[in-house]
Amino acid sequence: HALNNDLSVIEVGYNRMPAGLKKATQRNVYILHYITEGKGSFLNQNFNNKNAYLVVPGEYEIFQADEHSHYDTYWIIFKGAMAETILNLCGLKHTNHVFEFDATKECGKILHRTIFDIKPKNSAEEAALMYSCFYELISIHLKSIRTEPKNTQNIAEKIKRFIDNNYYQQISLNELFEKYGY
Repeated sequence: HALNNDLSVIEVGYNRMPAGLKKATQRNVYILHYITEGKGSFLNQNFNNKNAYLVVPGEYEIFQADEHSHYDTYWIIFKGAMAETILNLCGLKHTNHVFEFDATKECGKILHRTIFDIKPKNSAEEAALMYSCFYELISIHLKSIRTEPKNTQNIAEKIKRFIDNNYYQQISLNELFEKYGY
């Protein structure tokens, strides 16, 4: 049940990956995984319960639980035209990767509540619940971004200089955002 054509929250879930289990796949959706216990690797990048990892559409992914320990992950699957913009606002690069995240347990609790504690009465209520969960998670990501006061005049001058030097190329707002963070 889609509430928004620009963003679809498809599924929330929990999984305990058994020790040593290794999987490889490719998907057409975004998935934010929050590691709440254990350790493993994602594309040969090690992770533990201080990490999360992002899956983006079309990229090959390989994940594996530690040889001696399972890992627990809570996740949310989403897609749509606004997904990349939202990830950019959260400071997450648009590629499969592991990142440090101090709020994995907090996000895990939000997802746990959504999955196990609230029983929606119909598909519309379930969709609203998943969107609410998604935006609550995004809010935590936005709060976690360490922002320093920016000298907007200096940034504006840098952006102007970049455009002046590259006017003959197609320049996107996303490119400027990634380059200057503004």
